[in-house]
Amino acid sequence: MKIFGGAIEIDLPTGVIDVSQFRQVPDNQEVFLIEKSTANEDQNIIIELLEQPEGEINEVLNTHLSDIFDDVKPFKYDSLKENSYMVEYENFLIGLIRFDKFETDILVSFNNSHDTQVFKSIVGSLKILDPSLFG
Repeated sequence: MKIFGGAIEIDLPTGVIDVSQFRQVPDNQEVFLIEKSTANEDQNIIIELLEQPEGEINEVLNTHLSDIFDDVKPFKYDSLKENSYMVEYENFLIGLIRFDKFETDILVSFNNSHDTQVFKSIVGSLKILDPSLFG
């Protein structure tokens, strides 16, 4: 699926609903809904383009998690591939892909999911098609 005006491509689960069709979504986000999935509750996948903070990867992840959660508790992360990481935090799977040359982080969050294989596949499928998106 092409997102951000076709500048990025990512493989998402079948049946996702583009939330921007019925609700305003910030320009730096793409939000998708999976209604009553196998988790028996709605799931959301949010893809965000974020300014890249400096620091070690643990600090960077903490900064991004702090933007989502009020009180960030200690967490562990896994490296997926070069410049790509995953955190299982509370009821979320969160993927971070760092694009140093664009000074941009892409954060992929998936709530109400514990299927790390599907999530790793989603994060691993992300491709930049048009770098002009980053200015």
